[in-house]
Amino acid sequence: METTLKTKKEISNYLNCSMGSIDNMMRDKKISYIKIGKLVRFDINEVNRELGISTRRELDKVLKENIKNG
Repeated sequence: METTLKTKKEISNYLNCSMGSIDNMMRDKKISYIKIGKLVRFDINEVNRELGISTRRELDKVLKENIKNG
């Protein structure tokens, strides 16, 4: 499987959440990231796996739980 690296903004748009929420998930080690110098990149397949997302329905469920839990 090919690795697809995304920026923080792209992941934020994909998950439909703020960049602050992405920062929180990074800090809480809910999603892994790759640092390349000062750049931060995310493997979309890893993010999906770590958040338990395999379908759009599951993505919506994760988003609702994230909003509910703050």
